[in-house]
Amino acid sequence: MYSNPDYKCQCHTKYCNGDKCNICTNITYFVHEGLNSCCPCSSSCKNAICSSQFQCLNGCENGMYGNDCSKKCSDIDRMCLSCSQDTGRCTHCTNGFYPDVYRNCSACKATCIDDKCEGSSGRCIKGCIDGNWGNQCEDSCDILCRTCERMTGECIGCIHPSLYGPYCNLSCSSNCISSECDMDGDCLIGCSDGYTGVGCKYQASASGVNVGLTAGVGVIGLSIGLVAALITVIIRRRRRRGKKHSDAVVEGQRPFETSPSITDGHTMYDELDKKQIGIPQDGQQYEIIQSSTSPVDIKQVGEEEDLKSTADNEYYNEL
Repeated sequence: MYSNPDYKCQCHTKYCNGDKCNICTNITYFVHEGLNSCCPCSSSCKNAICSSQFQCLNGCENGMYGNDCSKKCSDIDRMCLSCSQDTGRCTHCTNGFYPDVYRNCSACKATCIDDKCEGSSGRCIKGCIDGNWGNQCEDSCDILCRTCERMTGECIGCIHPSLYGPYCNLSCSSNCISSECDMDGDCLIGCSDGYTGVGCKYQASASGVNVGLTAGVGVIGLSIGLVAALITVIIRRRRRRGKKHSDAVVEGQRPFETSPSITDGHTMYDELDKKQIGIPQDGQQYEIIQSSTSPVDIKQVGEEEDLKSTADNEYYNEL
């Protein structure tokens, strides 16, 4: 009942369907042409399913490739565990290796912790060593980062405790003890003497009162005082002006303008001198005129004309 020495005499007619054995009752067998018997599929076929002696239907078991899965992946790359059925290019490598862009098995990146990576993708299994990020830890964190977030590259630890921020490019406040802060800029150990508040931004007095707040209140109080003083001065000046105006009205007088031609003796002399250019003048007369035209106390506005007329007559009479 068994046949075909090439198949180790494993072919058998009991799996045949029909008199001519044109189909097998079990999918793990195939019809052997010319032998009228069903032979078992190659163990290299995945799940031992095939359609013929030369064609595995579900691909190959790991480490094998080809239509009939008769070839070994390790014949192409000794580190390869499984490969493409058609081309034999590696799809999964042994521990410590992964398929590169050319589908050759390459060692896991040295930036992977313990050099462990997935054999199919190269993704670091345990994460990245300090200073690197990415699936394969192939990218470097910013120079000031000690460690960074694996998928974004943002810093989660700085190389120095006095730095903070997503790229460790910000300095902790000098008001922090030892200038140390966390990644958000908050002081780790506390504030230096004389400072308080979040981030130790505020200067505190001996009594614990915020000096900045006290100074602000003082400035506001000073401003109010200056405004009040200015208003008082304005009111007093207006009252004095009002009083002077009232006194002038009561006495029946009003301030009069003083003509510079009357009160200024030098101005009068200049006018007379212009009229008599070229006429010799007596030195004594000059003194009289100069004396008579000296500034005087003016009682009434009308006395201006009399004073001028007298000065003119004395001058011409002398001539």
